[in-house]
Amino acid sequence: IRVNGRQLLARARSIVSIDSPLDQLVLAFILLSGRRMVEVLAASTTTAVRVVGKYTLAFGGQAKTKHERVYEIPVLHDAAVVLEAFVRVSLQVVPRQDPELTERQLLSRSYQSWLGRALHADPVFAQAGRVHALRAIYACMCVRLFEWNEDFSPAYIAMSVLGHASLSESLV
Repeated sequence: IRVNGRQLLARARSIVSIDSPLDQLVLAFILLSGRRMVEVLAASTTTAVRVVGKYTLAFGGQAKTKHERVYEIPVLHDAAVVLEAFVRVSLQVVPRQDPELTERQLLSRSYQSWLGRALHADPVFAQAGRVHALRAIYACMCVRLFEWNEDFSPAYIAMSVLGHASLSESLV
């Protein structure tokens, strides 16, 4: 899909810089950090996040991995501002209880359609088409906006910034 990257980036940066509604904060955080919706929403109990550099966060709580580890990820805005937005998100998410479902399954069922509706209602974020597509847009922006070792392919960079275990996950 083709999107106006400058417009998306400006929108996300403006949202995290002010006191914004939860749905807008989550969409902006996904675009600026490339984290999955459930990784962002589960943050209040499972994720350690800290600033590592001006445009780098250390992020724990990666979904779809067998081993808990902290990733250093590039962010598409000042890392301290992005972290503040992340804290505001984690304070607003209300976890539900169900003994048959994991916390991430509950969060997905509780917030997925709501967040999709919020994306489609926003004229700028609607360009992405789907919430999860914001991760792909993030990866494409990372390839273009940051300087990388010249030996790294775009697929390898996407794998690294998205926290994938192998290139076959990133190529999809």
